[in-house]
Amino acid sequence: MTLNISDPNNYLDKEIESKLDHIVNYVLESESKSKSEINLMICCEQEMTKLNKNFRNIDDATNVLAFESPNENHIFQTKELGDLAICYPLVAKEAKQQLKTKNDHLCHLLVHGILHILGLDHKVDKDRLIMEDTEINYLKKFNIQNPYIIK
Repeated sequence: MTLNISDPNNYLDKEIESKLDHIVNYVLESESKSKSEINLMICCEQEMTKLNKNFRNIDDATNVLAFESPNENHIFQTKELGDLAICYPLVAKEAKQQLKTKNDHLCHLLVHGILHILGLDHKVDKDRLIMEDTEINYLKKFNIQNPYIIK
């Protein structure tokens, strides 16, 4: 299995869990990381604020945090590429504001987080365009519209 989901608040149903799993499998296979694993925690705003404060010194919730596994290049290597945390209540709010479905927005943030774990970033325009184009292409495979089109 390539996706380990922790959803203590039961935000997700089996259908979206299955879709998230398919997306992770597709992205990792496309990136030649098919034998790897991603851990995904679906959390509330309070938990995300705590994570964001601890790891980025920002005292507020964010929609997704990505953590690359520190074990990838060590002798006791694991198959885990990294961990993602996605704040479901914030995903729901943003989806409503952006006139998207919660599930499509969730899938976008999953792909976005995976790409961060794989080393892509969006701090400078050139890298942002590469990352966005990669996200758009992966999401298109799952019939999810370009998340950067403003409605």
